Amino acid sequence: MSKHTPGPWHADGTFILIQDGCTIGDMSAGFPQCSIDEQGANATLAAAAPSLLYVVKLLLRGLQSGNVKAKPLLLMDFEAETCELESLHDLATAAIAKATQP
Repeated sequence: MSKHTPGPWHADGTFILIQDGCTIGDMSAGFPQCSIDEQGANATLAAAAPSLLYVVKLLLRGLQSGNVKAKPLLLMDFEAETCELESLHDLATAAIAKATQP
C-alpha cells in the first residue's frame, strides 16, 4: 500500500483539501443518499484522519515505552448485550493497521 497524502487536510463543505488547495476527496460523490450536512460531517471526519493517525501512533509509542499507563477498557455492545475488556494497546494497534494496511 502506498503512503497517504501527507496532512494536514481540511474540509470545505463536502470536499477534503490539502494545504495547497488541491482536492483529494469529495464526500458527495457516490453518496447521494446522504444529506448535505451528513456529507459535510463525513468530510470533516475524513479530513481529521492524518491527525488522528498521528495521535494514535504517539499513544501506542507511549504505551510500548511504559510512559503511558492504561487499564483495560470495558467495551459494551448494547445491541448484542455483550461487554469485553480490551487493552488500549490492542485497540491502538488495530486502528493503525486499519488505517495503513490494505
